[in-house]
Amino acid sequence: MQRHVFLVGTDHRYQRGVAFGVPDSVFADFRAELQRLISEHAIRGLAEEMSHDGLGIHRSAGGSLAFFIARELGLSHRYCDPTRAEREQDSITTLEQRERHWLTELQSFPGFPCLFILGADHVSSFSSLLRDSGFTVSVLVPDWEPDLHFKA
Repeated sequence: MQRHVFLVGTDHRYQRGVAFGVPDSVFADFRAELQRLISEHAIRGLAEEMSHDGLGIHRSAGGSLAFFIARELGLSHRYCDPTRAEREQDSITTLEQRERHWLTELQSFPGFPCLFILGADHVSSFSSLLRDSGFTVSVLVPDWEPDLHFKA
């Protein structure tokens, strides 16, 4: 089975939305960009560098932007970042260990091709880890920013 992961790097604020000071228009632009990429690349699942802990106050709204898009489109979704409890239990203290945790989550993820949203600073290292682990990887957007993002 070919497991293709399409990466979109960004600032985590755009994953969580207006509760973190992101203007509605920017949040709408990011949503539109993700929906375009999902359609263009026949995406079947959304995964992300995010955990329930990482949602912060937005957690009460039920989830991240990717969670809601996946639910609306009937796609698989997974938060791949370890929670505080998982970090403590598994002694996850470094960025490399966190990225390995994401990899483990993707290895059991049912939705490929997959769009994976992560912090822009992880795009290079995580894409290498994925390739070394047998995944096919395409970086669609190295660092999405409002009005400055690339069209893949």
